[in-house]
Amino acid sequence: GKEKDTIVKEFVVTAVDAVAKDYNFALTIANTGDAPAWGATSFVPVTKLQANADGKEAFFFIKDLADKDEKEITDYTKYKVESSDKTKLLVNATTLANATLPRTTGSNGVAVQGVAAGTAYIIITDIKTNAVVASLPVVVEDEAVATTMELDKTAVTVASGVSVEVINVTVRDQFGNKMNTLDKLDVEQLSTSAKSKRILNNTTELQADETNKVVTVGAINVINGVNDLGTYSVKVTASVGKVTLTRQFSVNVVTDVATAQNYVLEFNKTTVDTTVTKDTAAAPVDVTANVAIMKNGAKVGTVSAVSSVAITNAAGKTIASYDGTDLTTCAAVSAAGNFDLTTASPALTVNVMAYAANQYTKNLEAGTYVVTVKFVEAGQNVPTVVKGSFTVKDTQITGASYELNEEDLDRTTTTVADAFENPALVKVFYDGLVQTGVVVTDVDGYMITSTAGAGAFVKSVTCWVKVSGTNKQVLVTIPVNDQFKTATGLE
Repeated sequence: GKEKDTIVKEFVVTAVDAVAKDYNFALTIANTGDAPAWGATSFVPVTKLQANADGKEAFFFIKDLADKDEKEITDYTKYKVESSDKTKLLVNATTLANATLPRTTGSNGVAVQGVAAGTAYIIITDIKTNAVVASLPVVVEDEAVATTMELDKTAVTVASGVSVEVINVTVRDQFGNKMNTLDKLDVEQLSTSAKSKRILNNTTELQADETNKVVTVGAINVINGVNDLGTYSVKVTASVGKVTLTRQFSVNVVTDVATAQNYVLEFNKTTVDTTVTKDTAAAPVDVTANVAIMKNGAKVGTVSAVSSVAITNAAGKTIASYDGTDLTTCAAVSAAGNFDLTTASPALTVNVMAYAANQYTKNLEAGTYVVTVKFVEAGQNVPTVVKGSFTVKDTQITGASYELNEEDLDRTTTTVADAFENPALVKVFYDGLVQTGVVVTDVDGYMITSTAGAGAFVKSVTCWVKVSGTNKQVLVTIPVNDQFKTATGLE
């Protein structure tokens, strides 16, 4: 019959040189300066890119399949790359270069930028033959657009002239990612309490800070007596680009009575994650606890002195405590200085994870910890007891293994620790990668004294390993349960 409609669909046809079958080509997109962890068990390549996202690079890994061990190629400068479609993806068309520190495998990065949503290809060409050897797809997603706004509190209670409350604002794009920059953050009073026409001051009583992404409800002073008490409705407006988002919260203003009605143990963090990744800050992770004084549901201050503080784990065991005389410590609460009984500001500091020179020491296992604080109120004889809890999460890979060069090890007299720190004698593997610069912190075992020259029996070795793709280090314990016949000592 006669043709009535025409369907047009755009697609890319790439002729790939037959020699390319001897090689495996891989691509990942990461931030400029990152070091992709090629070969790591946990590594997942990224082939998506948001349009107009800045600071992105494409990294390549080429494996020689003709090699019996399928090793990585040694010279990336034999290849160049370019975009198949510059209306969707821009690629800094250039000759590839071998990885330089902090990268140890793969190529160095090539600058890329998404232009418009769709799929484009990065074409890899053999410079010598000018033949296309690979065509790797990249999906360009729509430009990030502010889509939702969250407030960590939708209602706050403040005591007149005393309380201050801070509300954290989070804006996310259509992919669920936090947006780090807000163009503007405003706060506006929508209504007053039922009996008052009180207008809150936008300088001292309601403040918005787009840099830190917070709204502060300051000390609200009662001007018209009890008429100013009650609930006020407030609107928060965040602007990112052409998008404006709004959310509301309520402020309940109450009177500041003379006597505390109850107490609440408050923490700077109720949940901490000690999983170390490339994005983990180079800083320790502490949890602090204060006893908040509550009046009519509003926090009006903190208790200025306590008599004792204790922390227990999920099994109910006390791992640290102090009452001014008897002191129990653990790695996370290691001294009397972690407690502040006299000023209680804070009453307790828990060093959940320590940090020094790229090394992260986890002082608490994953689990929930209960803190108990006792203090005596003015005019009272019986201590007041306040309890609260915080949770530690940790999804770090813990499994590590080792491989002995038994022939060389049997000819070498050394300590077990030195052997594990020498990759010629013992290779340590973590996340599927051979570790370099291993430092041993502990060897659990014993020297065999019943037989001369029998060396040592080793149960386990604890050492620092690198989180894949970073220079950040965590401690792992490697099960060994083997004899090291030529060992002269454990450490």
